[in-house]
Amino acid sequence: MKNFLFFCLICAGLLVMSMQKQTVASGNMLPHSFWLKDTLGVEDSLQRAEMLEAGELIYTGKCTRCHVAKPVDNWTEEEWRPILKSMIRKTKLDSLQSAQVTAYVQANCRKP
Repeated sequence: MKNFLFFCLICAGLLVMSMQKQTVASGNMLPHSFWLKDTLGVEDSLQRAEMLEAGELIYTGKCTRCHVAKPVDNWTEEEWRPILKSMIRKTKLDSLQSAQVTAYVQANCRKP
């Protein structure tokens, strides 16, 4: 009985993690409200590192098509929110790209 309960608990955890990834990938999250520490709950440092690396590539690639890249630490997380909301809309990033660039900005922004 204990083994069965343990198995059910593991399956439930895997199901929840799978649903979180599908939610991000399917675009069911608002890009401008996607803040890594609030909604994603990534515990795996490798996944976090990959997400931040992808965010940096987006920031240095797409954000410099129209203007010079500005140092991320010029603004706080609060100051970045409206900037990201506007820029994500203009660049037509999908929900995953939005989450990645937002995570990158959040990790590297000026801390109050």
